[in-house]
Amino acid sequence: REAAAREAVSYMAELFDRKHNDWCYRHYALKEKGLSFPYRAPFMNAWDFYGETSAHLRPVGNGQVIFALHHTVEGLLLPLLYFSSGDASFFYFALYADMGVEAYDILALLWRRATGVDHTLTRHHPSVDAVLVPHHLFAICFELVGLMAGPLLSKTFMLHVAASAHLSGVFILAAIVLHQTPAQAWPRFLYRFQAAVLAAIYACRIVWWAPIAAASLRLGYLGFPPLLAPYVARGFGSEPRLLSPCFLTVLLLVAFYTYFNADQIVYNRKLLRKAGERVQLANEAEERMLRQAGDRRRPATEEERTPYSC
Repeated sequence: REAAAREAVSYMAELFDRKHNDWCYRHYALKEKGLSFPYRAPFMNAWDFYGETSAHLRPVGNGQVIFALHHTVEGLLLPLLYFSSGDASFFYFALYADMGVEAYDILALLWRRATGVDHTLTRHHPSVDAVLVPHHLFAICFELVGLMAGPLLSKTFMLHVAASAHLSGVFILAAIVLHQTPAQAWPRFLYRFQAAVLAAIYACRIVWWAPIAAASLRLGYLGFPPLLAPYVARGFGSEPRLLSPCFLTVLLLVAFYTYFNADQIVYNRKLLRKAGERVQLANEAEERMLRQAGDRRRPATEEERTPYSC
């Protein structure tokens, strides 16, 4: 009996692996629209969810946790330490550490593509590389621009740039992890959490991002400090300023992150709608159960009683 249960669990995990990989390939590689987001079948033993998760998806879940911790340190802990102490070392550590993590993941993605050996942090399906590589590259470039600008660029401003992306990223990654835990059987909890995720994205990637993007473009238009002049051919402050390398670089970075933020909003609105549909199904199932329970408790009518005969 135990062997049969293990085989059933293994088969369920294998089926979900195929469904998950197929969705990733069709969504990210083929760009198909209207795909149903994959949900796995309920766990047989909810609190042994890690044991029932496939050997392929366990590292994916572990990678989301690691990446969420990284976002928490970069987007919350180090900025708070800098703002509370004023020690510039926290600022530089936050930016260099984030650049190091992103650079490592890019190299690991390229290594996986070349050799098939996966040492990436997130362990996503290879088709997701089309999203992750530009994300990592542009993150490195944004932070590199901030570091190259030297002491004349506000450290508070650059930490706002880092925090606005990382804080909402914690919610996004946590939502991915929750779908691989017993929480997937709690539709109301997942709906509320997904609503919190979307609220965090709106707050960080629209309300917070809009003034940051405008300030970034303004800095790019005004030009970098003279500190950069010896290192840049023809300078970053050339005329006309709208065609200067400085402004065009910042414009490209802002345009990419604005597009990325818009894509996250569309994607997570779909997840919220799906979560709402699951809540509705759960409510309907409960109503059916209550009606059936009420019918069993209700005394039978005269017509429903079986007539007694001798």
